[in-house]
Amino acid sequence: MDALVLTMIAWIAASTGLTVSEPPRIAFVRDSHFQQQFHSEGAQAKPEATTPNHQKNHATENFFSVQGFYLRATATVYLPETWQLAALRDQSTLLHELVHHAQRLNKVGVACPGQLERQAYDLQVAWLREQGVAQPFDLIGIDEFTMLMLTACLPPDG
Repeated sequence: MDALVLTMIAWIAASTGLTVSEPPRIAFVRDSHFQQQFHSEGAQAKPEATTPNHQKNHATENFFSVQGFYLRATATVYLPETWQLAALRDQSTLLHELVHHAQRLNKVGVACPGQLERQAYDLQVAWLREQGVAQPFDLIGIDEFTMLMLTACLPPDG
């Protein structure tokens, strides 16, 4: 795992110019508590999350299932305990969250949080393509329109 994190951090730096002085903490959370952990952390610190994986067959459930999230306050990437080192989709989730860590350390300024997500998704897709995935949007369970909506800068309520 450490080698993968360092390799991904180097890839992010080469792709963006963002530097990372130290990797984040990686925490694995039991699946039964993962969504709950995200929402409880979110109430306090607004974590950034990888949220593809449409729940198309369960209209009453959340449309998205959180795949991973980064808590800026503690520099921690949270992944479900079912995360698998050999699975490209899971690796790409880790990369997405590592982008948020790099953004934090480099104090990336943006007009809205959606721009941080856009960069993370764009890099996740580019990395998957470099790994030979022809349809990265299909692998991560999101389409380009939904990604556009998740990453748009919307005017504040009111």
